[in-house]
Amino acid sequence: MLRALDRHGQSILLYSQSKKHIELMRDNSYYCPSCREKVMIKAGPRMLPHYAHRPGSNCSVAKGGEGPYHELGKLQLFSWLKQQGYEVELESYIPSIQQRPDILVKAKRKRIAIEYQCCRISSEIIEKRIAGYHNEEIIPLWILGGNLLNRKKPHTLSLSPFEQLFFHQFHDQYPPSLFFYCSNARQFAVFQNPYSISTTKMLGSLSFMQASQLNLSSLISPKRNITPSFLCAYWLREKQKLRKSPVGHSKNPNDIQFRHWLYINRLHPSTLPAYTHLPVQSQFSLSPVPSVWQTRWLVDQLHPVQVGDTISISSKQLSSQQRSFPLIRYTFEPLKEYADLLCALGVLEFQQEGMYKKVCDVPFPTSVPEALRQDREVMEKLSETLE
Repeated sequence: MLRALDRHGQSILLYSQSKKHIELMRDNSYYCPSCREKVMIKAGPRMLPHYAHRPGSNCSVAKGGEGPYHELGKLQLFSWLKQQGYEVELESYIPSIQQRPDILVKAKRKRIAIEYQCCRISSEIIEKRIAGYHNEEIIPLWILGGNLLNRKKPHTLSLSPFEQLFFHQFHDQYPPSLFFYCSNARQFAVFQNPYSISTTKMLGSLSFMQASQLNLSSLISPKRNITPSFLCAYWLREKQKLRKSPVGHSKNPNDIQFRHWLYINRLHPSTLPAYTHLPVQSQFSLSPVPSVWQTRWLVDQLHPVQVGDTISISSKQLSSQQRSFPLIRYTFEPLKEYADLLCALGVLEFQQEGMYKKVCDVPFPTSVPEALRQDREVMEKLSETLE
């Protein structure tokens, strides 16, 4: 941390002190503003001067281990915001919730707590901090360190469950977004409009921007989404890759349960209907992958319905499989999105809120070549409809 209290209770910002004065300061004692534990001064020729808790500290604010990469980025973000004219405080302690955000910004009548997260800590600590900010009517903005950005392809990231916790959605029309900052490159990255491919692999719009070329408002503004043609072409490759993959022997209980369900229904992963495993944007809010929940709903719920009859769709039908995102306060409806895609493909027809009419039966391919052909037809039609 960059700020600590001296024995008189005065807050001392270490990085702003001269090298000579820092050496003199080592003879004095300094304390964490949060836990009041004694902290050490760390400074050297290749190190940004900062304070650190001693090993074995129980301070909740210190959990996560702030290293040089984090301290440098925090200071850069502080300077970046200050240059924009905001009223900014570095490591300002909030006694009412016993929290010390990396940066506290005052913008008109709003307060924004910016946290620069460069390492993994428990989700319980994150959720507690976010709840504390909400209780104080402070808007939390979590910026992940660039060291946590794992890019697989130009528009594809690998995101652990921890990193997925930090999806933001500032209002119901705002795209789910992740923010990254690299203190070495002084560069932001914004990942928006995620489409879950697996539990950790996501497709979306990924933008890189130099800090010197944007402000806070432009950072959080919605970016250009990927085109429907790109989305459908990418998704077709993923669908066909899944069909051609050998049946795994995963010991994951969910995988075992799904394989057992397929066996009972005399289905094989390579010949599932082409109308399953479609790109539903709010899919990331569910625990199961798209190929699993869409297949089960289509076979168990839609397939038995007669052509011309109606089927009821409610967000409650998948509520037990919904994941929690502490920075998002809005409800996702992946099943409704899936039903709307089936409407675009001519399988369903919207009647009224929550009610759809079945227009035609979904074909079940009898061979892999037939399944691959149907995949192409479905995704080409979906691309044309969404353009």
